[in-house]
Amino acid sequence: MAFVLVQHLDPSHKSKLADLLAHNARMPVVEATSGVEVLPDHVYVIPENTSMTVAEGRLWLAPRQDDQHPPLPIDTFLRSLAEHQQNRAIGVVLSGTGSDGTQGLEAIKGEGGITFAQDECSSKYYGMPGSAIASGSVDFVLSAREIADELARLARHPFVGGMLKSARQKSGMEAEPELEQLMGEGWIFLSIRSPRSSGES
Repeated sequence: MAFVLVQHLDPSHKSKLADLLAHNARMPVVEATSGVEVLPDHVYVIPENTSMTVAEGRLWLAPRQDDQHPPLPIDTFLRSLAEHQQNRAIGVVLSGTGSDGTQGLEAIKGEGGITFAQDECSSKYYGMPGSAIASGSVDFVLSAREIADELARLARHPFVGGMLKSARQKSGMEAEPELEQLMGEGWIFLSIRSPRSSGES
């Protein structure tokens, strides 16, 4: 799996999320740059004041559109993830205000992917996960820790695990992800379920 985190940021606010995560995660954590190749067992964090999509195994950045109020960076990314990965995409919406992420999860669900939302009891702000759940497009409603456990279980599935082992051998990566350390309040935790294979991530 590769992991992409999209959060709501003020356009002028410099995000420190990549640096904070890098101190705790066992996987490489980087701030995404336009054209960066998506690799398994890596974490990519959206920069401030940008819109991000995925295509041809790479992340692509563009300036955030000023005429989009409120901005919907999560829907934008998840829709591109659904188009790119189809039934291999996983989308997760965690605690946050508003409804960003709902249309993105609908797109992933429409392609046969897997969708998660954080439950109300463990959410500081239930707007985003609640909106996604109400849409009927969420497969699993769990706490952040339970979502991490379920993602780890999916990664150990024999079919996924076989692809993951092959991808690790090709990339030289051996470390197992510590998914629990990647969860946090107010983040969107998104994972591309398919490992790298024949140039596809």
